[in-house]
Amino acid sequence: MAAAGGGQSHGGRVLSRVTSIQRIHTEGGLAPAANTCDGSASGKESRSAYAADYYFYAPGHGRAGVAPPAILLEGPGLGET
Repeated sequence: MAAAGGGQSHGGRVLSRVTSIQRIHTEGGLAPAANTCDGSASGKESRSAYAADYYFYAPGHGRAGVAPPAILLEGPGLGET
């Protein structure tokens, strides 16, 4: 995961004030094929690569009390599990 625009950790507190996250420009992340989803797949993980842009919002002095996004995380493979 790559941080763009600031990305300094501030002692691990950089996300402590975040109240909402917006995911946009999502690509990929499709569900497994229907023919692989049966009783034998119960409890098993399925991996599906995707990419997305994330905006993190925190209270601030911006319009409607919400500051503009401070950090944009972007790049291929975001969210892979």
